[in-house]
Amino acid sequence: MADRPNQHTDEERRVSKLDHDEEVAAEFSPTPAGIPIRTNNKERNEREGADTENSGVGLGITALILAVLSFFMLPFLLAPAGIIIGAIAARRGSSWGIWAVAVGIIAVIVSLIVLPFRLIF
Repeated sequence: MADRPNQHTDEERRVSKLDHDEEVAAEFSPTPAGIPIRTNNKERNEREGADTENSGVGLGITALILAVLSFFMLPFLLAPAGIIIGAIAARRGSSWGIWAVAVGIIAVIVSLIVLPFRLIF
């Protein structure tokens, strides 16, 4: 078999088929066809510009204001609102939202500790 030029061993056929499969797979890749590859939010923000960079800042500041106000009035209404809005802002990339969640949780805990003493005095 080795003396005929058109006859290949099984190993040579297998390697040749693998090379061909890789070439075909490269031809059918979705990227050249215009189908977008999924990217993470940071890459998308860099492409879209500064408009989406600060998308959660307003929500984060609002949530922080609600969380701080919950120390002074309606703690069981304003603190959860600050936590929820802060979580939404944090998912949009705002560090204000993370602070609002933390302050809201602290406000709820402090309110639970102080509530019995307010009822007594």
